[in-house]
Amino acid sequence: MVRVAGWVVVGVIVTLPVFRVRRRQHGVLDLVDAANLLQHGPRHDAQDKQHQGAQAQEPQGAGGDAGHSDSLREPGSPCQPRGFASVAPAPPWLFRFPGSVRAVEAWEHHVCPGLETAMNNTIPSVTHAPWNKGKLTGQKSPLRLNEIYAIRVRLQLANRTRDLALFNLALDSKLRACDLLQLRVHDVTHGSQMASRAVVMQKKTKRPVQFEITEQTRSSLSSWITSSRLEASDFLFPSRVHSSLHLTTRQYARIVHQWVRDIGLDDASYGTHSMRRTKAALIYRRTHSLRAVQLLLGHTKIESTVRYLGVELDDALELAEQTDI
Repeated sequence: MVRVAGWVVVGVIVTLPVFRVRRRQHGVLDLVDAANLLQHGPRHDAQDKQHQGAQAQEPQGAGGDAGHSDSLREPGSPCQPRGFASVAPAPPWLFRFPGSVRAVEAWEHHVCPGLETAMNNTIPSVTHAPWNKGKLTGQKSPLRLNEIYAIRVRLQLANRTRDLALFNLALDSKLRACDLLQLRVHDVTHGSQMASRAVVMQKKTKRPVQFEITEQTRSSLSSWITSSRLEASDFLFPSRVHSSLHLTTRQYARIVHQWVRDIGLDDASYGTHSMRRTKAALIYRRTHSLRAVQLLLGHTKIESTVRYLGVELDDALELAEQTDI
């Protein structure tokens, strides 16, 4: 027991002159000591005595430590409030001392009183405009039959094989853009023959959905696959950018907007969901079967199909038009 106590006394005697830190009665480093530790590191006894002598000759302000805080805020000092980047960070060895965390806080908030204001002034405030400012939000309108024919004829006359295949397949499949663009050649073919039906797994709902491929769509797809020399494992609509394997949804949206503008329509009212809703809306108007449309769109709830098609509003408007007063 005596030997252990002796080793403790020797350790204290050896380390105390090297890391001599004055503390207040409640165990927190003095503000001046914190500033000096951050600027110069720990001092030996000889350096500490020189500092005490210089401290006695410095004029004291009203706050007692004003002389030290003013000297630390001279031009070029790390404590000068020029922004966060100009403040000297706390060295790792400071955190070994008792009360070091509170000492660092005291350095930041008392020795450098203008630090927070300087940080607020140096960091610019960025304001973003609302994403829907000046835009028409809500459901996108489906295409009408005459508009479908107009787009299809323009694509045929311009000999745009890829866009024609994309347009026809988007109408037939009624898929979301993310599912449509990830189709591969083997999803719509059986060997060298085009399939009349296909099944894909929806990315959003993780449920399979089946769709038909009409004769007109099969013909345009066959021409596109042959002209582009696609293999069975290739994406059906590859991207021309090397960093992307297939068309992105953003590029697909640009293509749809271009189709709509080419026939003289306002593209703000149309989007990629217009392609998904077009055939579903036509089927509902002819059959009034929500269950059939639900299966074709791959919705899990029929309420989703009602909201997606807006059939309640359409039915109400049709009843109102048929009512004469």
